[in-house]
Amino acid sequence: MGPIQLPAYLDRQELVSRSRANRLDVSENNRWAEPLTDNLAQILAQNLSALLGIDKVSLYPWTSDLRPAYQVEIEVLGFEPDSARSAELTARWILRDVPTRAILSDKTSELTEPLRGPSTEESVAALSELLGRFSCGIAEALREIP
Repeated sequence: MGPIQLPAYLDRQELVSRSRANRLDVSENNRWAEPLTDNLAQILAQNLSALLGIDKVSLYPWTSDLRPAYQVEIEVLGFEPDSARSAELTARWILRDVPTRAILSDKTSELTEPLRGPSTEESVAALSELLGRFSCGIAEALREIP
């Protein structure tokens, strides 16, 4: 799993929300518990491990003695709640055969999830749901490999 790239506006400790199409709000009080890139990688790896029934999904960069068969490279384009009471995840991702470096799949996922309430907790819960759905799409692509 990885590398995962974030846009600069998300690569920060504070939670970001979209108040208008061209306006972002940065929370003064709400922060991620760890760097968002690290958190996304760990969550996606755990989800894929469970969805695919495998023991471990390795995180990029992997050690020289560990060479995975496939790599999922992710460029997050958007990952935030908005003023329309929904959360959005937009990401371009590439599934690659590591030994040959061949691209097996090149997709863009655009997912939305309604917020169940106005709180930060509800926003984070919706973002978590999006990661679950995003993981399912990646797992499906991995299952389709002959």
